[in-house]
Amino acid sequence: MSSSVQCEVSSWLSRCMEIAPKDGLNHELEISLGKIQEDGSFVSGVDYKHFVHILKCLSGTTCSKWKSHENGTELIRSYYEEGSLRRTVWVGGSRKPIMQRKRRLAHIDIKVANRKFDLRISMSIEEPAHCNQESVMFETPQVVRMYKRWSVVHDETWRYDMSKTATGDTREDACSKHPKYEVEVELDNWKCSEQMLILEKGLDLIGRWNSRGEKQPFMCEVIRKRFIRT
Repeated sequence: MSSSVQCEVSSWLSRCMEIAPKDGLNHELEISLGKIQEDGSFVSGVDYKHFVHILKCLSGTTCSKWKSHENGTELIRSYYEEGSLRRTVWVGGSRKPIMQRKRRLAHIDIKVANRKFDLRISMSIEEPAHCNQESVMFETPQVVRMYKRWSVVHDETWRYDMSKTATGDTREDACSKHPKYEVEVELDNWKCSEQMLILEKGLDLIGRWNSRGEKQPFMCEVIRKRFIRT
């Protein structure tokens, strides 16, 4: 991978830290696997084979620094107000429903020419929504997304989320759709100083070796950077 791409990502991250709230309590920095389309848009998701491969690798590790966080947890998210407000309900009632607001600050898309998948790094603010859950329950959501999620946390710092999802206008509509397989890595501890490692975490999941076990260099290019005014 060229040093210019690393410099662009580092510069982007530094700018994110400048525009984000300073307390770091509700920051969300994550990298997602997906594919950059011909029109430049990024579509998240991987194929089933790659999803299962990553899931087996991460769930099979026995190192004490890796801890299972979710193991096939099912949840439903209903989105309101153009997606900025969401209500999460855990199937089976294992946790209390929560309301959150998510505000996107920036993203950077990276084309990986000699690999099957590309990358998007995004920075958001996620915080509790101070509104009446009961009143929201009677509103019609704009989007409903079903999740089955597996998560592992490395060294109490990086959380690897692998999710089987389906999206629709209603819960019934979502259940009728073909599933999508999503893979993300999120920085789970803002007290550390590992933000600059986010790109390496995504590249690890794309794969550094070919089918013959030979290490292959990455051919990366920054396609798009965006900062959203706060």
